[in-house]
Amino acid sequence: ALGGAGRAGAGGGAARSEATAGSARYRASENGSGMGAGEDTVGSSRGGGAAAGGGTQATRLSVLTFNVLAPCYKRVGPPVPREPLEASLGAPRPRRAREASDPATWLARQRACIAEIEAARADVCMLQEFQLDNADFVSLYEDAFAHTYEMFYARRPGKADGLCTMVRREALRVVGGGAHSVTLVPKGDRVATILAVQRRGDARTGTGEGGAAGAPTLLLCNTHLSFNHGKLWDRRVRQMQAAALTAALRRRDAELAAAAGGGTGVADAYVIGGDFNGDREEFVFKHMIGWGYEDAMGVTCSTDGGVVTHLTHNGDAIEADYFFVLDRGDTRGGGVTKGEPRSRAVAFASSELLPQGLSNTAWPDEHAYSMSDHRPLKAELDWLSASAPVDTDDARAGQVVPAEAAHAVF
Repeated sequence: ALGGAGRAGAGGGAARSEATAGSARYRASENGSGMGAGEDTVGSSRGGGAAAGGGTQATRLSVLTFNVLAPCYKRVGPPVPREPLEASLGAPRPRRAREASDPATWLARQRACIAEIEAARADVCMLQEFQLDNADFVSLYEDAFAHTYEMFYARRPGKADGLCTMVRREALRVVGGGAHSVTLVPKGDRVATILAVQRRGDARTGTGEGGAAGAPTLLLCNTHLSFNHGKLWDRRVRQMQAAALTAALRRRDAELAAAAGGGTGVADAYVIGGDFNGDREEFVFKHMIGWGYEDAMGVTCSTDGGVVTHLTHNGDAIEADYFFVLDRGDTRGGGVTKGEPRSRAVAFASSELLPQGLSNTAWPDEHAYSMSDHRPLKAELDWLSASAPVDTDDARAGQVVPAEAAHAVF
C-alpha cells in the first residue's frame, strides 16, 4: 500500500548540534570521508558513464546508505553465563541488556554515526534502523541535519524503528507530492521510502504532482529487507520483498507519469539504496541484476576478494548494503534497437566504504570501528541532461561538470 511518509519540518528550525564522536574508538580516522556534490574528483578505479553529444552535461551527485543500529536492538555487556544445571538441561542463555536502557552509551554511539554522516557530505542519505519511537533519538538527528536536509520517515508496522531519508535542500528538490511509504509484503514488516527528485536550479523544475514536464527526474528509494535466518519461509519472504520493491518503483513512476499527462514514466533512473541483508550469491541480489539494475561496488570497484559491509548477530561478516541503479534513459522513449549504443542518463562514478582507511574485505577490529554493525556505503553518480542546471544562490547546488569529463560508456 502507498501512503504519505513522515517528514521533518521544512526550514530546519531546530538548532544544529555539533555531533562529535563520544570516544576515539568510534572513529578510525579523523579525516573527512567523502566528497560533496559538485566535486569532480573520482576515487574509483573504474566507473560507468554516458555517451554525450553537443552540450550535454553531467551533474555529480553523492548518495549514502547507513544502517545506524537502533539502540533498541543493540545488545550491551558481556554474555551472561548459565548455571551448570541450566546448561545441562539446554536452558537458553539469559539475554544481555539492550543499549536503549543506557542513554549515555547510545547517545555517544549515535553522535559518532552523525559525525560520519556529516563528514560524508552526501546529497542524499538513506538511513536504516532509525529508532522512531524515541523522541530523543529523532531530535538528535534533526538537530544535526534538519537545517540542511529535508528529512522523511517511514516506520515499520508494529516496530520501533524504520527508515530516515534525507535530501540536501541546496542540491535537490523533492517533487511529486513528497515521499511515499511502501509496505513491501504483509509478512516481514519491511518498508521502503520512494522520492521523486529534480535538480535544484533547473529552470524546468516544477512543483506539481509529477514535477515539471520534461524536467530530469530521479526516483530514489531507501529500504531494509528481512534477515535470512536459514528458514525456508525467510527465503520466500525475501523473494517477495525484492519483487515488491522493484514493482513499487515501476508503479510509482507510472503514477507520476499519469499525473504529468501520460507516458510510461518520468524518471531518468531509479536509485535504490539500503540494507538488503544478503550477499551477491543470494536471490535478492540476482533479482536486482536480472531486472537490469547495476550495483555501485560492482561497477566501480573490484569485488573479487569479497566485500564486507555488515557483521551479523551470528558473527558472520557479509556484504549486505548496496546501491543499485536502473538507467531508464533508453527505455522512456520506447527503447533502442539491440546492438545500438545506449544513451545513458545516470551512471555510477565511484563508491567507497566509510570510514576511509579500513579494509573492504574484512570486518574491522572493534577498536577501529564500533559505531554500528554496518559500515556506511557512499556512491557518486553522474546525472546527464541536455540542459545545465543553474543556481547562483546555492554554492553547492549540484555543480555541473562537462559530460566529456565523465567516464566512457561501458
